[in-house]
Amino acid sequence: MINIESELVAVGKLVPLQHFKPRPKQTIGLPKETPVLTCHVGPSEAYCFSRKPGDASFGFGHFDTDDGPLMSIRFQLDDLQVYWVAQLTDPEVWAAIDVWKRAGRVPILFNVQEAKRRHEMVCVIDLPRDMSRHDVHRLRPDNAPTERT
Repeated sequence: MINIESELVAVGKLVPLQHFKPRPKQTIGLPKETPVLTCHVGPSEAYCFSRKPGDASFGFGHFDTDDGPLMSIRFQLDDLQVYWVAQLTDPEVWAAIDVWKRAGRVPILFNVQEAKRRHEMVCVIDLPRDMSRHDVHRLRPDNAPTERT
């Protein structure tokens, strides 16, 4: 986690599925090089994972900032929304999207910190059907990322 203007922000990353030993059973059938989105979840959000699972959704968006364009990747489970933010033209992110497109699914690992317990929750969610509308942003000739982004 990092501190930005007195607020903690969890930092997620992409980790190849092959790095998980043992491999989560939910990921059976996905290629070993499939990127897994990771995210830390604090105690105040952990309750969303302890209840009966509800409806989940996943999607992409983008927005422009003074420092250049950013991509948002969103996972929602009932009341909980998790956003990953990346540089819109980041080749690592687009490579991950290409693998997810071929698989049709995205694996996500949440590192959940509850009161006195830490555990991992893995889910695999279907990729939205219409990803082509996002491809136009892949090669945008926008500014390189700044230190702030």
